Amino acid sequence: MKKEKMNFYEHSQPKACAMTQFHAAFVYEKQIKIINLITRQEHDIDTFSNLKGIDIYRESILVYCSKAPLYYSEFKNESEEIWRCYLDQDLLKEALLYC
Repeated sequence: MKKEKMNFYEHSQPKACAMTQFHAAFVYEKQIKIINLITRQEHDIDTFSNLKGIDIYRESILVYCSKAPLYYSEFKNESEEIWRCYLDQDLLKEALLYC
């Protein structure tokens, strides 16, 4: 019998979340999940710390750990590259808005 891989997110609720114009970020105990709201592409960031919360500051993520804040720059200049996401989905009108 084939053993199914357990989906971590089905059994865990996020501790915090934050959104920008084009992304959503969810904080779990030892992982950050970032989702592009246009393409639905997911990006997981594994961490070694006990994560507590998240904030968006000047297009960057500021994640709060048990001992100190952790700075992660994922959203820097997000609107400059978002036109490619729209173009990949054949949404030319929307892509032209961000060229």
